[in-house]
Amino acid sequence: MILLYIFLGISILIPIYTYIVYPYVLKLFPNKILREDSSYQPNVSIVIVRNRGDSISHKVENIAVSEYPAVEEILIADNYESACGLFCNVKGEIIVITDSSSLYKYDTVSRLISPLSDNKIGCVCGMLRKQTDKNGQSTDGLIWKYENQIKLLESNIGTLSGANPAVYAVRKQLIPEKIPIGVKLDFFIPTFVTEMGYDVVFQPNAVAYEVAQWDNKNLFHIHVLDGSSAYRSIVCFWKLLLPRKGSFVFWSHRVLKWLVPFNLMMVLFCSVMLAINSRLFMFFTLIQIVGYIYILLYHHLYVARNKQMGGFIGKLSEFTCYFFTLNLAWLLGLFKK
Repeated sequence: MILLYIFLGISILIPIYTYIVYPYVLKLFPNKILREDSSYQPNVSIVIVRNRGDSISHKVENIAVSEYPAVEEILIADNYESACGLFCNVKGEIIVITDSSSLYKYDTVSRLISPLSDNKIGCVCGMLRKQTDKNGQSTDGLIWKYENQIKLLESNIGTLSGANPAVYAVRKQLIPEKIPIGVKLDFFIPTFVTEMGYDVVFQPNAVAYEVAQWDNKNLFHIHVLDGSSAYRSIVCFWKLLLPRKGSFVFWSHRVLKWLVPFNLMMVLFCSVMLAINSRLFMFFTLIQIVGYIYILLYHHLYVARNKQMGGFIGKLSEFTCYFFTLNLAWLLGLFKK
């Protein structure tokens, strides 16, 4: 009985820490002013990863009008695996990695490169903004704003938990010789840079715009792949599980967050077991079951049909549904080969 209470308490505290307490802990660190040196203009190679169904020409044209004067070459990869094969042979000192679904502002590359004038910085992540494909307006939801705010706070200690896949730059010398198949580059590369002892920072002035995905089935599949990549990455970066630079962020924003799917199952399991002798836990179990049923109904009636429920209840339902489907996808990712 005591063990059930212990497991229940731990399973509740871990999600609370990683999603709520962790951002407040980051705020305890002093704000770090990112130094930008516009005179720093090393040769740059831009690698564009083609997303399925996207035309590449609009992206190349978009990069071509950049104000940055030292773009050495623009390389196109059909997928992230082929992109890995290009990294070793690029001509530029700095590699900018992006995808075909995003568009840059005229000064995005310049803004992305300028912090690298500091030799302590090895990787810079830009700001990815979401747009709809219906009216072109920003659709940066609560979760997306939350993630960007976390990046801004993590940047103060020089360690990001990952980059935005459409807009980040890394020194060529810090690209690993071998990148495991199936890992996410926007997580693997910044984490590798951290492990090498360099800072990874967030540059909110380097902006890319991406058309939001309206295909929720495709989005769920992406999250499953993210989960599969995440659990593989623990093996690759086991050193960050030990006390060293980057381990605090790795534990708080990655490892503990990847445990949340199991925490949710443990909370339900412990509640059911404790409900045998307790009306309070019987009520707690009932709330969870009703909540899961509501999420399934909301997903079927709204998310699966690309509809939205208005008002506060709609926003709360959307956030809750996203949270639980994300964790379900990560759980399924554990079993994906």
